[in-house]
Amino acid sequence: MRFKSLLIIFLLVGISQSVAQTTAQLKQALKGCEKDLNASLDKIEQLENALKATTQLSEHRKALSDSLINNLQNQIRLQAAINSRLKANADTLQLMVKDYDRKLNEVAELYRKELQKKSRPWFFSWNGLQGFATGVLIGGALGVIFSLAY
Repeated sequence: MRFKSLLIIFLLVGISQSVAQTTAQLKQALKGCEKDLNASLDKIEQLENALKATTQLSEHRKALSDSLINNLQNQIRLQAAINSRLKANADTLQLMVKDYDRKLNEVAELYRKELQKKSRPWFFSWNGLQGFATGVLIGGALGVIFSLAY
């Protein structure tokens, strides 16, 4: 029995040393796992920060793009308003030019008529014919008077 007890004691000592060695190895492995876990957590935190920064940049870029689109739309509306005003001004100027041309043509026609009146011989005008008839009558009357007097 003694032998059995010694054998059991040796076995227990061997098992306890093995358990102690395995416990030490497990503690080392656990420390390694904790290091890896902490490194992974740090990496995850870095990636989360990078994702937040990327999200903020994306939102800022989207806001800038929206602002640029709004500005371009406002410029297009303003350009359209300017174009319509310029077209209205051009139409008004065209009408003014046509009206001025028409009035110049009227003035030129009146001037031509006046020139034609003044450039006609005197006997084609009413006053000229009237003066001629009066002259012939007075001349005839004087001629008769002088012929009777001599």
